[in-house]
Amino acid sequence: EQFLIDFFESKSIKFEFEKYRLNNLIGDEKNYRVPDFYLTKYKIYVEYFGLYNSTKEIRAAYDYKAKLYINNHIPTIILYPHELGIIEYIFHKRMIKVLKLDKFQFKPQLKRYKLLRFLEKTTNGNFAVLFISFCLMFGLLNIKTGLNKEFLVMLFIGSSMVFIWAFIMIFVDFWRYFIKEE
Repeated sequence: EQFLIDFFESKSIKFEFEKYRLNNLIGDEKNYRVPDFYLTKYKIYVEYFGLYNSTKEIRAAYDYKAKLYINNHIPTIILYPHELGIIEYIFHKRMIKVLKLDKFQFKPQLKRYKLLRFLEKTTNGNFAVLFISFCLMFGLLNIKTGLNKEFLVMLFIGSSMVFIWAFIMIFVDFWRYFIKEE
């Protein structure tokens, strides 16, 4: 669970840890359940079945809990110990899957999640490179520098190429996170 806390914090995903109670679930032998996490902005619960592979009894109890959540239409992402090594991939795929379920009507949350993921991935410098190369191109066209004309032309062409490259990288990220849903 600490691994997931660190993961959510590193991704700036706001959560509550073991704070909410799910009372009187249909078909449940218990009066309430306390999910491990609640993602506040997305209205989704996360259960980590940390001891899933320890005994058959514990595995059966976890499977029972998962079926309860499904049968009671509780938006839940379930994670297992063997998935922690690929948590970013698994969490993202399950998050998109839950957010796309029509029964929960999470379209605003889906858009927010995609936007935050896009911004997280494109803040690796592409926006800064785009801005700096644009300013350099604009500056070369509008100010007298006293530099050699051939050098200015080469600098303008280089800045233009960097601008186009940064724009393409931002578009590729947009395509990946909004259209392909990677």
